[in-house]
Amino acid sequence: MYSQADHTPLLGHDELERLQSYILERRDRRRAVASPHGGPAISHYRGYGMELHDVRPYHPGDDIRHMDWRATARSNKPTTKVFLEERQHSLYLVVDRRPAMRFGTRGEIKAACAARVASIMAFTALAAQEHVSGLVLEDTMTHYPSARTLQGVFPLLRAVAAPMKNINPSTQDVPDNLHNVYEHIARHAERGATVCIISDFHDAHEHHKAALLYLADHFETIAIRIIDPAEETLQKAGRLRMTSPTSGRIAVIDTDDATIRQRYNELMARHSAELKEIFTTAGIQYLAVYNNKDAFRQLDLLS
Repeated sequence: MYSQADHTPLLGHDELERLQSYILERRDRRRAVASPHGGPAISHYRGYGMELHDVRPYHPGDDIRHMDWRATARSNKPTTKVFLEERQHSLYLVVDRRPAMRFGTRGEIKAACAARVASIMAFTALAAQEHVSGLVLEDTMTHYPSARTLQGVFPLLRAVAAPMKNINPSTQDVPDNLHNVYEHIARHAERGATVCIISDFHDAHEHHKAALLYLADHFETIAIRIIDPAEETLQKAGRLRMTSPTSGRIAVIDTDDATIRQRYNELMARHSAELKEIFTTAGIQYLAVYNNKDAFRQLDLLS
């Protein structure tokens, strides 16, 4: 297993500069944004734009000019129009750096891959003149406010690329599962933002569906699962002593036992299928990113 030095950043300044330069080169090959004040996308924010989104019952305080009189006449109930507001798009990054993200067997730990993915997403948003904000999960949940410049977003990038902390799993303040994280997103992400959650989702469960449905209804939501290939297939390597990054428990596993390897592989395949089903049925785009493959090529699947 790969071991990250205590004081070594997951991504150095040279790597961040390389990622930013590549993003800018890609931007220059594409059509420039026509307006310096607007992003290229229409947000999901429901406001007073020009595109009709839906109709709903009239609420006290609604603009009388947007009454749908025909629908009101048909239903005999006051009905108002709801529009999609054209406004600058924004990106809300959620980056998992909890103990389970320390695992890695292919040259880097999952947290380093997550940092690279987050940096690519942030640089892409900045190149499109979008605002970027985020949440970093480690021993605490730290929110980083919205910014539209590299200088403003740098504290977030520095946090996701920082050396990993030594966290005692029994004393960490981060919740054991992601449910409270979803609630935090709903409170802090800008309305109409694209929410990108980058994690291994080891603690995502079926009972999170209600929260995920809420996110999908209010934000364009993307779940990017970071995977190390060794998590999917247990290799024959003799007796291994393993420590759980979340509970601290120690177990010895005989990987020479073919029955154990088969049971493990089947369990992980079922877990992957269940995760994909949880997100896709909630209306959330799901993408698996491997830490031993080129991040840019894998993220192109989001286009």
